[in-house]
Amino acid sequence: LGCMTVLWYLANDMMFFMLLPVVVLLYTRVKFLGYIASVKLIVANMITVFVLAAVHHHPMTMVKDPNKKEIYHSPYSRFGAYFVGCLFGILYYEWKKSKTNPAYERTPGAIFYGLFENNRIVRYLGQFFGLGIILFLVMITYTEMKTLGVILWPQMASNFFNAFHRVVFCIALLLFFAGAMVGKSKLIRFVFGGSAWGPWAKITFIVYLLHSILITWYYAQANQSLWVTKRVAVYYWFAATILC
Repeated sequence: LGCMTVLWYLANDMMFFMLLPVVVLLYTRVKFLGYIASVKLIVANMITVFVLAAVHHHPMTMVKDPNKKEIYHSPYSRFGAYFVGCLFGILYYEWKKSKTNPAYERTPGAIFYGLFENNRIVRYLGQFFGLGIILFLVMITYTEMKTLGVILWPQMASNFFNAFHRVVFCIALLLFFAGAMVGKSKLIRFVFGGSAWGPWAKITFIVYLLHSILITWYYAQANQSLWVTKRVAVYYWFAATILC
């Protein structure tokens, strides 16, 4: 198993799974404590990454980071995104319960998801800003990546990006899908929620687990260097798009 380098990702997930029951238990005892625990974990993650990036001068992209393990592979650099999902999951649970239990009708989750359920403008705004933020966070990395070997972003800007980008990305993703989660936004549900995608989701996860091993094996046994033209790079890009 030592050669399966992507197991760090599964190890992180297992640590988060072990911490999740604590938050759920707090929520079942006192709902407010569940909210506070989730928010505190998210904020703690952002502060931790910000401090590490500032002290050890991490750039905004791991491609230029000689010590990327610290704020990319380590669980303390990633748990914020997980607990964004936990927080929105609690809110979604409250919205679902509000349909059958009047005691949940005034909960934050019922109010939040109720806005997406009952107001088309709110759904459109969620999709617009959610998708816009996602694309921004992806595309902004080009400003640093366009020149290799040189750090372009100021350190303070890199600190903020490293601290916030995962959490903000997850919030944007949830805003984009909120309408579909409450039974609206039929096109999004058709494209992303079709049952035909289920088997492919499992296949792509298997590909994720194996791709680095296969790539390492391929390059290790090659007798000559690999020359990639722009046309071949485009072919690879389309192949990756189809698989992922």
